Amino acid sequence: MSKNQNFKIHIHRINRGEDQILKQNIRLREVLTTKPSLQKKIIFKIRKFFLKIKDFLKRRNKPQPLLLKEGYNNYNIIYFDGKYYGLHQLEGAFDIKRLKKGKYKRIFSSETFDGIIGIIKDAPQIYLPILIEEGFLGFNIIAFGNKFYAIGQEEGYFDIYKVNQRVYKRIIEGQSVEEIKSNLKKGLNTNGNNI
Repeated sequence: MSKNQNFKIHIHRINRGEDQILKQNIRLREVLTTKPSLQKKIIFKIRKFFLKIKDFLKRRNKPQPLLLKEGYNNYNIIYFDGKYYGLHQLEGAFDIKRLKKGKYKRIFSSETFDGIIGIIKDAPQIYLPILIEEGFLGFNIIAFGNKFYAIGQEEGYFDIYKVNQRVYKRIIEGQSVEEIKSNLKKGLNTNGNNI
């Protein structure tokens, strides 16, 4: 089928559709003029239809959160409804309902982007553990804050409280991944004892 024939078919379908709309419009006028009670029902349905459209447009035009910067000092910076928010990554995704109910523990707001950056810089840091390498000589190497840790894989997940309470049996602390790996290869822990 050529493009010209295809175009003619579309024009024919459009014309046929317009004819059907005109015929329905003429029939609707005839019914409305002969039956006034039906006229009220149709007007009511039309109003109801337009209210649904208005409600849909209102919901569609609600402001949506916009992620501006992810992971700035462990905070996500979000713009929503004229304000800037700094939401700690431990809090999870930004949820408007949780915000309105005051359910977030680690969230800041400001009228300006520079303002929220300043607030986050001054906030006490809550660090997230980052797995650097899994299974190096039976240890997981983790970055936390400005230190590195290697804990035996049998020890389970990393918890800084367990580190501070000296719960872990096989642990090495260091200032770099290289230092950790070097001590692991030598079989020494942080105190210079065998692991």
